[in-house]
Amino acid sequence: MKLFCFLLLLGFVISIQSKSQDKTTSPIDIIVIQPTFPEKYFSVEDFGAKEGGVEKCTQAFADAINKATKSGGGYVTVPKGKWLVGPIVLKDNVCIKFEEGTEILFSTDTEDYLPAVLSRHQGIDCYKHSAFIYANGATNIGVIGKAVLHGQGKTWWDYRNAIPKSEDPFVTLMEMAEKDVPLSERVFDDINKTLLAPCFIMPIYCKNILIEDITVKYGAYWTVNPVYSENIIVRNVTVQTIGEYGKTGNGDGINLSSCKNVLVEGCWLNTGDDCITIKSGRGIDGYKKAVSCENIEVRNCESLKGHGGVVIGSETSGGVRNIYVHDCVFNGTDRGLRIKTARGRGEAIENIWFEDVKMGSMVKEAIKIHMPRYTDRYPAHPLTRMTPRIRNMNLRNIQCEHAGEYAIRIQGLPEMPIESITMEDINVKSEQGILLIDAAAILIKNINVEPKEDAILTFDNSSNIIIENMGKSDKTILVKGKGSKEIRLVNSKLNRNKVVYEDCKNEVSFLISESTNNEK
Repeated sequence: MKLFCFLLLLGFVISIQSKSQDKTTSPIDIIVIQPTFPEKYFSVEDFGAKEGGVEKCTQAFADAINKATKSGGGYVTVPKGKWLVGPIVLKDNVCIKFEEGTEILFSTDTEDYLPAVLSRHQGIDCYKHSAFIYANGATNIGVIGKAVLHGQGKTWWDYRNAIPKSEDPFVTLMEMAEKDVPLSERVFDDINKTLLAPCFIMPIYCKNILIEDITVKYGAYWTVNPVYSENIIVRNVTVQTIGEYGKTGNGDGINLSSCKNVLVEGCWLNTGDDCITIKSGRGIDGYKKAVSCENIEVRNCESLKGHGGVVIGSETSGGVRNIYVHDCVFNGTDRGLRIKTARGRGEAIENIWFEDVKMGSMVKEAIKIHMPRYTDRYPAHPLTRMTPRIRNMNLRNIQCEHAGEYAIRIQGLPEMPIESITMEDINVKSEQGILLIDAAAILIKNINVEPKEDAILTFDNSSNIIIENMGKSDKTILVKGKGSKEIRLVNSKLNRNKVVYEDCKNEVSFLISESTNNEK
């Protein structure tokens, strides 16, 4: 009966995963329509822009955009060459189109990015310096062309580093959010005292967005960061925030924040932080906004350096659901696939698919899914509206040449286990094996893990686990905690004589061989 209930918990995961076998269809309903623009062209040169990268062309770009939107829309064209600009503000039905070989240098005069504009900083709404490319409430906008957009971010980095940690303006913003200070009063526009660095590209409350073919380098902070927006395509974009120029602090690549109906494809990222991330707001501010990030497809992307190849979280207070990541390659990131949240973030991360992913050498885990990020696991906390949840996930056909720590690490909370995960057809060589802490209703099928250290499987206060068709190993299986129970091996070539129990209720019932094929 307990096994039957466990399979019912997994039923959602398995039944929907079967829909993803045809790679022409997605296991989730994602409708993304590429925006189109009138065949009208407005060259920035006709509005007074001077090529050479010395004279600022901010006003000429703005005049061309205003003329285009008032004319019903079209393309604002930027000829090949070097152009120096301040913030570019997109408006309805306007697409900035760069000629191949164009280089855009963004001004290092921070006053150019004032007055402060409506933004979201690490999941909390505020007013701060304008993003380098910004739009608020626009429909049908685009940034396209094989151009290099260089943020020249060192000036911003220096200002950020000069602010004492004891006076961190982000701490002030978090306190404002907790105290429900009105948004109109959350203004951070003093470069010397209250700087919250701007993102490179931030459309906020926008619809129908196309970002294609551009190379974006070394901004002040996060790079491509749509917020509260929908129907978005980010295609063939290169992001570099670490390299010969230096390292952008918090230089995330593509951050989707409370967005829906998004396609990210063919992107190449080399960052000093997370490469592609999916978020929905931080703490009580994100919970009150209650705008989820949902219906996202990420495909055919490649990540090099960075904290994670594709990451969900940790700002997840609006909820994250219906995410499909497939046919991606990661090589050199700290982790390949990561989901992170924490107590106080609230809402659910659910209905997640990762499949057909190849990883080279990972610095840490190949796959990490964890909840106690900022606090210790114990003591268990009472359940509240701000207790996070992670459930209903599928991970299939994932290969990793080497993980510097665990192959797979899944860690929930004592008061809220991570539950209903199917992992199938996964091969990882790693320093450590698979670790499950506070996890429930987990199916691990057709997995080969080759850890250098002794334990291949560790279960800590985890229950309703099925290990099916796991490759042969003589490594230790460690079962810990009074909450560990109903752990079953099915057709797995593991050595039952290498099971070690620690602080368990009843050793005999925790690991039950259900096949004569199991090694004795």
